[in-house]
Amino acid sequence: MIEKIIKIKNVGKFVNYLSKEDTTFRRFTLIHSYNAQGKTTLSAILRSLRTGEGKYIQERCTLGQAGNPHVALLLEGGPVNFTDSLWDNVLPDIEIFDPTFVDENVYAGCYVEHEHKKNLYRFAIGEKGVSLAKEVDELDNKIRDINPEITSKKKDVEKHITGDMNLDTFLSLAPVDDIDKKIAENEKVIDSLKKATEIIEKSLLSEIDLPNLPFQDIEKMLCKQLADISQEADAAVKQHISQFMDDKGEIWINQGMPYIKDEQCPFCGQDINKVDLVAAYRSYFNQAYKDLKKEIADMSKFLGETWNQNLILVLLG
Repeated sequence: MIEKIIKIKNVGKFVNYLSKEDTTFRRFTLIHSYNAQGKTTLSAILRSLRTGEGKYIQERCTLGQAGNPHVALLLEGGPVNFTDSLWDNVLPDIEIFDPTFVDENVYAGCYVEHEHKKNLYRFAIGEKGVSLAKEVDELDNKIRDINPEITSKKKDVEKHITGDMNLDTFLSLAPVDDIDKKIAENEKVIDSLKKATEIIEKSLLSEIDLPNLPFQDIEKMLCKQLADISQEADAAVKQHISQFMDDKGEIWINQGMPYIKDEQCPFCGQDINKVDLVAAYRSYFNQAYKDLKKEIADMSKFLGETWNQNLILVLLG
């Protein structure tokens, strides 16, 4: 049972209603007022409380006011609030008899069919009956709307039909089992015949003129060794790179050697005149090392330009 309306804010006419004095509902409570004063809004609030659907209140949100609708009621079991489009409780054991009830539960339809020129009248009572009647009307309307389009499309299709079979006869044909599979199999046969014709019509293979590779130069370059690097320097550099760096460490050290000026470390500025590891660097990265690296880079560039990706694709066919 509803005992009191505590607050209604931003719902229709109720911009900021607050209960004052004794407004407790009795066994019979009559609310009356002139038209457009909020009676229908109260019915909408009660319907929302009954169903738990916030749309009945949200659709009556007061225009031009800041803030969302808010309703607070006092029930026999305690207060209940509508905030952020939701009730924190519902009261399903109430009934509201108003125009909305009539619209949702009483339905009448009247239309004339062109085929028999008769007036047909239907009357349905109850939510389920109303829903079914409305659904039938919607389907009838869709059928009437789509029939002219079907007729127009049928005429467009018939313009492109060749042979003795008309559209209705074609549509009455019995379906063929696994038709998609059979179509796919026949399409493969047609494609095979087309490819066979293409192969027959193609010219014979032509001889490919491959570029000459300098195998002797490559073999000579791969056999070269840096004989003037001492074993101690070679071991010291490789051990240092393995311990403190990755596979790019050798490149990094080689690129940094030219930055050594006046026997000072280009990184920290300390004196490196008597550092054995720096002497090992100088022995390791000598002129012979630089010449060999350049020779390898030149050969790689030559091979990349001669045996490029396009030539490889041609060979692979």
